[in-house]
Amino acid sequence: MRRWGKVLREAQRNSIEVRSHGERSAYILGVEEYRELLAFKRAALEAKLGEAMDGIERGEVSDATPHDITRAKARYGL
Repeated sequence: MRRWGKVLREAQRNSIEVRSHGERSAYILGVEEYRELLAFKRAALEAKLGEAMDGIERGEVSDATPHDITRAKARYGL
């Protein structure tokens, strides 16, 4: 694919939407945009975990299993 270099350069400036049969199927992101997305997702997860911990301290019950929590922590490096 000779255009791959052009696609990569464009992805550094703007995300690229990939379509298959007229439907969105993927996005190509530059490294910085990807890192920003991961940071946003991590911050959202940390906020949710913080809310869950606050609920536990108030005696509320969570429906998250230990496996769910372990998997989330591993995925986002918590």
